[in-house]
Formats: sequence, structure tokens, C-alpha cells
Amino acid sequence: MTTVCMWEVYAGESDMFRVDFRSTHVHYLNNLEEDGKYKWWRNNLNEILVPVFPGQLRQIRKKLFHAVFVLDPATTFGLESIDMIISLYKNSFPVRFGALLFSSKYITYLENHSTKEDRDKFKDDMSDMIIRLFSYIKGNYGIEMAFKFLSNVNKLHIESDDDADDAHLELHRVESAFVETILPKVKSPPQEILLKLKKGPELKELSQESSKTVFKLGLSKIQCSLLMNGLFIDPAEEALLNALNDETQRLQEQVYFGQIKSHTDVLDKLLSEAGIQHYNPQIICDNKPRFISLAMFTFGEASILNGINYLHSPRIIDDLKPVTHLFSVDITLAIGIKLLRQGFNYLIEGSKDARVELKKRTKHIVEIIEEVKWEDVDPDMLTRKFISDIVMYVSSSMSMIERSSESARFEVLSAQHSAIILNNENSSIHIDAVLDPLCPTSQKLSGILRVLWKYIQPNMRIMLNPMSSLVDLPLKNYYRYVVPSMDDFRNTDSSINGPKAFFANMPLSKTLTMNLDVPEPWLVEPVLTVHDLDNIMIENLSDTRTLQAAFELEALVLTGHCSEKDHDPPRGLQLILGTKTSPHLVDTLVMANLGYWKMKVCSSLGSIVLQ
Repeated sequence: MTTVCMWEVYAGESDMFRVDFRSTHVHYLNNLEEDGKYKWWRNNLNEILVPVFPGQLRQIRKKLFHAVFVLDPATTFGLESIDMIISLYKNSFPVRFGALLFSSKYITYLENHSTKEDRDKFKDDMSDMIIRLFSYIKGNYGIEMAFKFLSNVNKLHIESDDDADDAHLELHRVESAFVETILPKVKSPPQEILLKLKKGPELKELSQESSKTVFKLGLSKIQCSLLMNGLFIDPAEEALLNALNDETQRLQEQVYFGQIKSHTDVLDKLLSEAGIQHYNPQIICDNKPRFISLAMFTFGEASILNGINYLHSPRIIDDLKPVTHLFSVDITLAIGIKLLRQGFNYLIEGSKDARVELKKRTKHIVEIIEEVKWEDVDPDMLTRKFISDIVMYVSSSMSMIERSSESARFEVLSAQHSAIILNNENSSIHIDAVLDPLCPTSQKLSGILRVLWKYIQPNMRIMLNPMSSLVDLPLKNYYRYVVPSMDDFRNTDSSINGPKAFFANMPLSKTLTMNLDVPEPWLVEPVLTVHDLDNIMIENLSDTRTLQAAFELEALVLTGHCSEKDHDPPRGLQLILGTKTSPHLVDTLVMANLGYWKMKVCSSLGSIVLQ
């Protein structure tokens, strides 16, 4: 095989994936709920629903937004990100900032040495040294002083001579930044502390565990990454602002519907619901998964998935497998063997993602497939492996279906006193409608809902939500929705009645107007009526007090624009619409203003030619 990748079989979901970065190795610079810096901010969660000016940030004393930078502190990009964190923090940005530090060289060493004995032979590098010094300062002088140390490293790095030896200067800059940072706080010479930390094993294990955490998250190949509540974004200030606005809208919805309350730990909730343990850009793009349907490989006897022997735990070899892991590697390449080893380690350590996917996605598919009655299938084929394969194929195929995230949640609304509930146990469609019974839009929608109930009979719940104001009383407009149906055709001949609407109990003494609310291109006019439809007063009609009118779609207005090759309008150009039998039905001239043209046409197939 030429492709080296690993994927898991998921079922589709519209929610974005979040990287579950929760760890004791994340160093948070601030705490919006506890720091005195934010004591004047309001702690009412409902403040997030208050409208603000565009670009204005809501200052709420709640840990709603967590921006964690995953960086190598020995790189220029990582140190510049530290300065951005400190700048935003000093400007009271309403975000909890954190940093997860790692050593790129140590992670590269981990990838090439799988045994613990080999890992212990790793020689300290500059990133490891910075992480150890950072941890020492944090433990003894506080987190702000630790971030100041990283900022001092960057300051000395910027001030350094570019022609000097980078490795020597890097070590010199780190040592100078450490001394400069702790000098006002220590009694003994800081050089002695530095020498002790360089020679002693203290904090070495803590530094390596931090790098291992980044390695497991799959973020070590990126110079610097930023996780906004677990969402992977570009580590730039503009991207952070955009992500903050997008995340605000998502949190507003959950606060409004009561899914996030004042005591809710927002980060734990978000990462528990959609968190993944490993970020792989080959699988996840724009915080959404990339899927491939395995069903395309199942047809025919020569399918590559036929006859695969799967690796199982001896305890569950005869059980149904709702989640299947597939590894596609080229074992003739070193990178293929490396990926295969990583995959086995992933399974040996236990796949938390597999348990999440079972609960959220494949569980329901398994329940449905287990109830299927397999007719015309050889009973000897209905093994656990066969059912597991079916679950894998169906899950991967369903994952290809794109689902819109634009949905409203009405389950929190009370339907006890002001709802019309129409149940149909056999329907797979459920419709929720929240209507103000007096507004024109609801009057239009009510007719559409009646048509839907008549023809598809869904489960329907109509909740009435009137406004407190009575400005819409008395009613000024009355609507009926008409749609063609089989009732329009007569049984005795081939004539067509056409769709119709009936209005009853209209006000007698009011002057009414009758017309059709149709799309703008429709030219509709009354063809059968004996009354002036613009001035109808029912009490002045005959004794029956009944009015009838028939309307006809006379024509459609066809519009468009045209231009020359140089994008100038073809002034004076004549367009002719016709058919093969009638080449010239209607014509028009192109206007000099933006090349606009329009013509009145009948509903038939034709073509436009230039004159």
C-alpha cells in the first residue's frame, strides 16, 4: 500500500471534535473566578446573553473560555506566543490562559526508542532545561514569575547578536533570563540554584511527563498550537478573537436552553461530550472528522476486506465488536513499522475514544442491526464476525452523510397548557413549531403545517407563544395556504378544478382586499369575479354574502444580466425568446444600466437568441 494512515470507524455527527488536553501539566496563568484582578467583574452567567456592541467582549467572572498554547519554549514561535499570552492577560482579556510545554527533541527520541531503558538515556536539551527552570520558578515564586521567565528568555533572544553561535547563546540567554527573573526574590546567589538544577535530577521527570502528554495528544509535530476549549485553531491573536466569538455563540445557546448552569464546569462538560484523546490532521480537519466509507470495498469476492483476520483479546474473541480499528500501513517502510507500533501501543494502553464512540455513535447502530431478521441468508454466515463487519460498514457509510448543525432545541419548552400535540407512532418525522398566533408569519405557517399533517402525518407539536403586546389585534390579514392535490382532478372528465382556499366568518363591516401572496416573478391576475377585489364589504353583497374569485398565472417575469468580454454592458442588444415552432415569442432590449434585461414569458421550454 502507498498510503500510510490509521483511522477508526465512526458514525457521523455534526458536532466538532475537541482535543481533551486536561492534565496537571497545563500551566494556567490566571483564574477568572478566584484572582483579585477580576473581582469587579459580574459573576452572573446570564450576562453572556446580554447584547453588546460588535467586537466588545463580555467581562464575566466565570471560567468559560480556556486558551491553552501547546509550545516548545526553545523555539522562536513558542516564545513569541508567550509574549502574546502576557499581553492579552495584562489587557484583561476575558479568557483563562494556559501553556503546555514540551521538548521536540525528546518526543523525537520517544518515537525512535520504545523501551523505558532507552528513554532513560536521553540527554537533556535546551527545551527540557527551560521546562525544568519554569517548573522550579512556578513552584517557588508563583505562576506569573514563571511566565515572566519565559518572556525574559524571548527578550534576550531578540536582543542577541544574530552572528553569534546559536547553541551557545541559547544556553547563555536561558541562564541570564533565569538569574534576572529570580534575583529580586532570592537571598542566595541564583547561580548556585541554577547549577544545582542543571546537575540534579529534580524536575527532570516532570519535564519529560509534560512532553509525553503532548506526544499522546498528537500535537508535537506542530511548532505551536492553540486550543480554545479544546478546539484546534491557529495560534494568532486574530484567530483567537474569531474563535472566541464563535465559541460565545455556542455557549449562549447552551446557557439559554439550561444545559450550562452557574455551577457547571464548562471545560469538563465540553471535553467530556466531544473530547478526543489524540489529534491527527489526517483524520480531523477544521475540528471535524474526515471519513471514508468502507462499504465501497465490500462488493465482490475480490474485496480487500474479505478474509481479514482481526486481532482480538482472548476473552472477547466470540463477542460482537461494535468498534473496529483498521491500520493501513506499508510494512516495507520504516515509517509504516513505526506507525504500526504506535497503533499497537494505542490499543494496549486502552482506547478511550473507542468507548466514547460506542456510547455516542455505534451503540444505536448495533441495537438496530441485532434486531434485523436476516432472510435468505445462510445461518452459518450469521457469525459475530459477520455482524461486526455489518456494523463497521453501516457506521462508516452513515458517517459520510453531512448533517447540518443548524437546529433548535425545543425540549425545554413546556407544552402542558399551550400546545397542540398530534401524535403518529409510525412516523419517523417530528416537527416542533413555536408560533405567535397573531403574527402574519404564523398565519402563513399554520397553513403549511396543515398540509404537512394531511399528506405525511408527522409527529407534530405546535406551541403557542403570544407576545404580551396587543398591537396585532384586531387581525388585519387572513391567510390560507393552497397546494395542488389529487382532489383537483375530476372523476367524470379530464378537467381540473385547481387548488382553492375558503375563508369563513370574515368581518362584515370592514373593507377587505383579496389577492395572492406569490413569488415576485409570478404575474397573477383575477379572471373570474363580479366584484371589485380591492374594495370588498361583505355586508353589501347579496343575501348569500358569499364572494368567489378565480385567479390565473398569466406569465413569469424572466430577468438577468449580460456583459461583453470587457465586462461592459452590451447597450442596445436585443434578446429574443422562442421555440422551434415559434422562433419569436417575445423580445427585449438590454439596458445600459448594468446590462439588466427582463421579459414576460409563459411557462414553456424555449431558448434565447441574440438579434
